[in-house]
Amino acid sequence: MLPRDVSKVTMEDLQRLIEARVPEGQTMEYKVSIELNRDSTKEEFLCDISSFANTAGGWIIFGIQEENTCPVDIPGVQVDNLDSLRQTIDNLLRDGFEPRIPGVSIGSVRVSGTEERYAIVLYIPKSYCGPHMVTFKGNRKFYARNNSGKYPMSVDELRLAFVFSEAFAEKARAFRKERIATIFADEAPLPLLDSPPFWFIMHLIPYGAFSPGRNYNAEQLQNLARSCSLEPFYSSGWNESFNADGFLLYSQAQGKVYSYLQLFRNGIIEAVTKAFCHVQKLCIFIDTLEYAVLEKFPKCCSFLQQLGVEPPIAVFLTFFGIRGYRLARLEIPYSTLELLGDNPFPRDVLFVPEIVLEKYENLSPSDLDAFFKPSFDIIWNAFGFPKSRNYDENGKRIRRGK
Repeated sequence: MLPRDVSKVTMEDLQRLIEARVPEGQTMEYKVSIELNRDSTKEEFLCDISSFANTAGGWIIFGIQEENTCPVDIPGVQVDNLDSLRQTIDNLLRDGFEPRIPGVSIGSVRVSGTEERYAIVLYIPKSYCGPHMVTFKGNRKFYARNNSGKYPMSVDELRLAFVFSEAFAEKARAFRKERIATIFADEAPLPLLDSPPFWFIMHLIPYGAFSPGRNYNAEQLQNLARSCSLEPFYSSGWNESFNADGFLLYSQAQGKVYSYLQLFRNGIIEAVTKAFCHVQKLCIFIDTLEYAVLEKFPKCCSFLQQLGVEPPIAVFLTFFGIRGYRLARLEIPYSTLELLGDNPFPRDVLFVPEIVLEKYENLSPSDLDAFFKPSFDIIWNAFGFPKSRNYDENGKRIRRGK
C-alpha cells in the first residue's frame, strides 16, 4: 500500500491511493486537516494512534480529502514549521499513552505546486507491548479498530490484549533459554571449539518474530548481512553458509567455530563468541566486551530495519562457563592486565535480564550508552560492584574500551 518507511512516501504514492480508490479501513485513515492546538483535537489524535497500535497497525494521512471513505484530492495542510509540528507530535506520543507506543514514524510530502502545504504521513506499527491506554488530561481509554474506524475496547478485548502482549515477551525469554541449552548441549549450528569453556551470547529477539507466517528468505538475509557489514564478534575473517535456520556467518580455529552470527528466518539474531576472556587467568575483558556490544548492536539494528522488522526488540546478554571468573581490564598500549575485585563468579551461567529497544531512532552513541547501561550494570553487580565503572556518577559513559 505505502512504504512503512514514511521518509520514502512520494506524491506518486499518494496519487495511486486516489487512482486505486483505496478506502479507509482498519489500516488506513484520511484526514483533510491536522489540528493539535486544542485539548479535544489532541485527545482525538491520540485515540486514533492507539486504535492502530492496539489492532493491526497502519497509516494516518493528513491533508487528503475523502468522499465515501475513498480519497479524492490532496489539498495538503498548511505547515509553517515542519520541525515544530514534528516536535508537537513527538511530545504527544511521548506523554499521551501508557505504556508508550514504540515505532511510530512521521513523514511529510510537499504537495505539488505549493510552498508550505504538505501531506503528513504517520505509520503506526502493530504493537506487541500493549494494549496502550490514552492518558491525556487524566483520561484512561483503550481503543481498537475495525473497517468502520476506531471504537472503545471491551473488557474481553482488553483481557485478550494483555495476554497477547505478555505472551510475546514470554516467548522471547523462552527462545533465549532454549538456545542457551542448545549451545550448552553442543548442538550449535556448527561444531564449537572446546577450549576455553567460556561463551558470551547476545540475542536480538523482535517480538514480531513469533507472529504466524513470519519467514524471511535466506538469500535476502545474506544480501542484507553483506550490505550492513555484519560479522561475527571479534573476527578478522569469516565464512558464510546457508542452513535450516537461515544464514550463518562464522569464524574458525583448529577446524572448529569460535565465533558465529546466526540470522534466523524469523528475524532473530544470535551472536556467540569465545572472545573477551583470558582462560588461564579466569577473567573477562569487560571493557572490550562492552565496546564490542556497543559497536555491533547498531549494525544489527540496521539489518533488521532494512529487513522490515518492527520494534520492540528484546536484547539479551548471556555468559556461561564463567564459574570462578573475575572482571579485568587490559590496558593499552602496554597490555597490562588488571584484575578487578575479589569476587569470582560463583555459578556457570549469568542470565542478564532483557532490555527492550522501542525505536530504531534511539541509536546515537549517547542513546546506546544509556540503553545498555542497565545490562552492563548488572554484569558488574554480578561480580560485586555497585555499577559499571565505565559510566560516571551522572550515567555518562567515560570509557569506550577496545
